[in-house]
Amino acid sequence: MTTTTPLTETAEALGQPGGEVALTDITANPQRYYGQTVTVTGTVDVVLSPNAFTIARNNLLDLGEITVLSSTPRRALNAGERLQVTGIVRQFVRGEIERDLDFDLGEDLSAQFENKPVIIASSVQPVR
Repeated sequence: MTTTTPLTETAEALGQPGGEVALTDITANPQRYYGQTVTVTGTVDVVLSPNAFTIARNNLLDLGEITVLSSTPRRALNAGERLQVTGIVRQFVRGEIERDLDFDLGEDLSAQFENKPVIIASSVQPVR
C-alpha cells in the first residue's frame, strides 16, 4: 500500500522541530521541500528588488543561500540584516512565478533562478 504526502505538509511534519529548516537542507534536496511551508533564518545577502532578495547562512553547519520572493514589496532591506522568513518552497519557473506573484523579475534575474528553489514569503521578520 502506498501513501502520498499532501502538498500542504509543513516542515515540522518532515521532522524539523518548529518548522525551522536549514538553508542547505532546502538547496541540497529541494524536491523534499517543494510545496512545503518552511521557516528559515539568515542574513540578507543581496537585495534584488523590493520583491526579491537572497538570504544566506554562513556558519559551519549551514552554508546555504536561497532567493526569497514576495507578491507585495517589502520595506527597504539592507545587506547583512538578520531575518526570519516563513513561506512556501517552490521551484522557480518564470511564467508561473510571474503569473502567481504578478510581477516581472526581468530576463537577467530570471535566468539566475530558473529551476532553482525559491521561498514565496508569507512572513519576513527581523531577528534581534
